[in-house]
Amino acid sequence: MNKVPTVRTMLVGADKKYIKAINEVGLVDYLKSITTNDDNRQNTVFDFHVIVENFHAVIDKKFAYVQFKELQVNRHTVFNSWTRFRTMTNQGQKGIMAISLAVDTERVMNSILFALPGLEAAYLSAKEYTDGFPQSYPKTEAFESYTLYLDCYVEALLCSFHTTVTTDLKSFKDDVILTGHAHNIRNSIISCLDAETDYRNKQFQQRSLIYQCCMENMGLDTAALLSLMVSNVTIQDLKNIIYDNFTLTTETDRYFPYRKMVHEWPAADPRALDRTKKLASLLQNINSLIYKMEELKAGDFDFDNTIHANEKFANQIALLLSK
Repeated sequence: MNKVPTVRTMLVGADKKYIKAINEVGLVDYLKSITTNDDNRQNTVFDFHVIVENFHAVIDKKFAYVQFKELQVNRHTVFNSWTRFRTMTNQGQKGIMAISLAVDTERVMNSILFALPGLEAAYLSAKEYTDGFPQSYPKTEAFESYTLYLDCYVEALLCSFHTTVTTDLKSFKDDVILTGHAHNIRNSIISCLDAETDYRNKQFQQRSLIYQCCMENMGLDTAALLSLMVSNVTIQDLKNIIYDNFTLTTETDRYFPYRKMVHEWPAADPRALDRTKKLASLLQNINSLIYKMEELKAGDFDFDNTIHANEKFANQIALLLSK
C-alpha cells in the first residue's frame, strides 16, 4: 500500500520542527535550508550544489570498504556529468548537458530500482549469523548492500533535483517522475522497517524490538520512529501492553511480607536495532527530499543564484557540517 499522502505530516510535527527518529545532523537539516518561505516576500530556493557534493563525499567513504564496480561507475558517471553541467557558462551548451544528465540519472535510478527488490528480499531472508568458525553475518552483509544501493539512488536523485531546480524550477508544478522515484524508495524502506520491528497487520508482534525502545533509552526517538513508519500505534499503546501483562508474587523482607509486580519486555537484538536506526536515518533523508519537492510544487519560488545569496547559504551549510 502506498503511504504517499502523509509524508508532510510525518516529517514535520505540530511545533513545525522536523520529526527525527535519529538525532543527527544530516540531509534533513541541509535540505531544510535550501528555501525561504515568507508570506511577506517572494519565496526563494538557493543553489544547493554544496549539499550534493557533500553527500557524494559521504558515499565515497562507504565505497572504500566494498566492491561494486558497476554501481561505482554509474554513480560517478552521474556525478561527473552533473559537475560538468553545474560549471558550464555557455547557456546553450548547459541546456544540452541538462538533457544528457537527465537521461543518465534516469537510467541509473531505474537500474537501481530494478535491482532493489532482489537486494531487499536477500537481506530480509538472510540468516542473522552462520555457525562455525570464523562466524559470519549474512544478514548484515546483505543489508549493507541494500542500503548502499539506496544511498546511490538518493545521490542520483539529488543531482537530478538540483539540475531541475536550476534550469526549470516551474516544472515541479507538474512533476510526477522525481517525486515518484522518491516514493518508490520510501515505500521500500518502510517495508524493511516493518520487518525489522516485526510490525504486521498494523500491530507490533510479541517479540518486537520496539518494546525495549519504548521502555528504555536505546538511542532513537521511538515516537518519531512510529510517526515515520506511518503507524497509528502510540508509545502509550505499547506500554499498556507491557503493563497489562505481569506476574504478582508475595515476597518476604525479613519479617515483613510484601507484594512484588514484575513486568517484562523482549530484549532487542543489537544487530536488528542497529539496522533499524540506519533505516530510520535513510527514511528521514528520503522524506526530506519528498517534502522539498512537494513544497516547490505547492508554492511559487524563484531561484536565487546571486553571489550574496550563495555566500549566505554556503555559510549556513558550513555551520551545519561543522556540528
